[in-house]
Formats: sequence, structure tokens, C-alpha cells
Amino acid sequence: MPTGRYLSQNLQSKIIGVFQNGTKQADIAKHFSIHKSVLSKVLSRYKTRGNVIICRRGGGRPRKTNKNLDRQIKRIAMKQPNLSARGILNELGVDNLSYKTVQRRCNEVGIVSRRPAKTPFISSKNRKSLFAFAQKYLHCDQTF
Repeated sequence: MPTGRYLSQNLQSKIIGVFQNGTKQADIAKHFSIHKSVLSKVLSRYKTRGNVIICRRGGGRPRKTNKNLDRQIKRIAMKQPNLSARGILNELGVDNLSYKTVQRRCNEVGIVSRRPAKTPFISSKNRKSLFAFAQKYLHCDQTF
């Protein structure tokens, strides 16, 4: 019946109700199409807590940055797009933060590392001669 990691609270309540009516665990597992180990965990959780509320703990390490600092990182990166993660970190002036964290925060908001395109250097002399050439042949046919 259910597929996935968690059983819904409604389904867990139904399981508890059927168990309290005296039905065997194997029969309950077959009826609801769940594994016996999942059923025993639901029942043991009900016996210890007295309810079937799912208590999910937040996993993972706490973030080093808060929302305000994330906004500052984004603003600096948008204002100066050529600035590296280390440069953004220097602009922030925060001591306990690594440049990798700054890179991750930039990636979260869609600012990925990039290099500005290099255009070939055109001196003013060459620019003038290109402009003169374009002016000279502006009204000519394309077949010359």
C-alpha cells in the first residue's frame, strides 16, 4: 500500500486500532502490505510515546551563515561579478567562514563560478583603420 520512507499518521492510527482489537502482527502486516519490522517499530513507538505523531529530527550540521549573511554574499556577488569567493569573503570581513562556504552559498542562489570573456585587444590605431574600411565599403556591393 504505502511506498516510501514514512507511513502517514492516518495509516499508523489505523494500524494501532487494528492491533488494539487483538489482531496478530503478521496479519496486520499482510493487510496493510508493510514489512513486519516496520509494523513492530510503529507499535513500539506507540507503546513508548503513547501516540503516533512522527517526530523528525533535523539532520546535518548547523549552518555557519544566517539569512542576513547569505543576502550579503549574494549582493556582493551580483554587484561585482568578477570577484572570486575569496574576494567576497574579504569584502564580508567575517573571521569564522571559509571561502568554500561562500562558494556554496553562491551556488545555492544560482551564481556559479565563471570567467569573463576575453576580447582581443584592438588598439586605437587599428580601431580607426577598421572604421575607415567600413565607411569606405559601406555602400558597395557584396560581390567585390
